[in-house]
Amino acid sequence: PRDLVEGGRWLRRAAQAGWMEAQFTLATLYLAGLPEAVESESFALSDAAQGLTGKPNYVRAGFWAKKSAEAGSVDAQALYGYVLSAGPEGLRDENEARIWYRKAADANCPQGHLGLGLAGLHSARSDEELAAAIGHLRLAADAGIGSALYLMGIAYERGTGIAQDIEAATRCYGQAAEQHIRAAQARYGLALVEGRGIERDLSRGETWLRKAALKGDFEAAALLGDLQVQGGDLPPNYIEAANWYR
Repeated sequence: PRDLVEGGRWLRRAAQAGWMEAQFTLATLYLAGLPEAVESESFALSDAAQGLTGKPNYVRAGFWAKKSAEAGSVDAQALYGYVLSAGPEGLRDENEARIWYRKAADANCPQGHLGLGLAGLHSARSDEELAAAIGHLRLAADAGIGSALYLMGIAYERGTGIAQDIEAATRCYGQAAEQHIRAAQARYGLALVEGRGIERDLSRGETWLRKAALKGDFEAAALLGDLQVQGGDLPPNYIEAANWYR
């Protein structure tokens, strides 16, 4: 039977024995909120009912990611870079994060390129540095990483570090939307509603806006309210508009 805690315990034992893949998997699970009971050897009846907490444990994730990264796992190298970038203040080290992102990127790891691209966007002080950051994001996007596709959409739409191309922006938003990136679903829905870089399709546009709004995108909800007020082929639906506005 499925048992997250007991499975985590066996992963921990394998990781302690030096298995690189177990170390990486354990680090990933700790970022998703692996229960603390995994660290114990004693069984409790309540353990079997536990699931992921949703609260990242950056310290434990960093510990195991570093071990796997030092053992040569390129995915772990990118993951350790992320822990050093996004972790709590005492753990954060942007310079060290870049080193690990670079190691992963040099091994053609898309997540490594994503990390370098994000770091470059935050620190760019010249057009050349910005273009280099966009270049890393493009490599991550070409590998199909949803967040990189969304950021490339933003770059194409604004002409940031790359020539402005509305059609390419909408195409990136669409690909990211398919990978459940909420902000991309909102941008793609809006593009379909307005016919920006793609043939106008009000029905599909509204569908994507709904997906984003139901996940908590406030701007998508407001746009859906506007669509219901305006009506179009059907009379305005003020009740539904009020629900979306609220």
